[in-house]
Amino acid sequence: MWAYRDYGEGIREVIREGVDRPTAVRMLIEIGHKKWNLQQSLRFLQEGKLSVWKAAEMSGMNLWDFLNVLRKENIPWVEFDPKEMLQSTNLIL
Repeated sequence: MWAYRDYGEGIREVIREGVDRPTAVRMLIEIGHKKWNLQQSLRFLQEGKLSVWKAAEMSGMNLWDFLNVLRKENIPWVEFDPKEMLQSTNLIL
């Protein structure tokens, strides 16, 4: 009963929407799991452990939605050295 005692109000709110208790608990766990995956994928991206594509995949989001989250959270995802960028543009010219 720890889940009900600690998160009882949240569960009751979902139940008021017409959902039975087991379904309410499953829904809240799923929401928490999705949030956890997103937080982990953002952290791994920022630590350089995942590419943007892999981080989006880990979060369960498509790439475009994940990029929107990065934009909204002001998280840089393109890292480049200005000198390298200049050299690569000189190669093209």
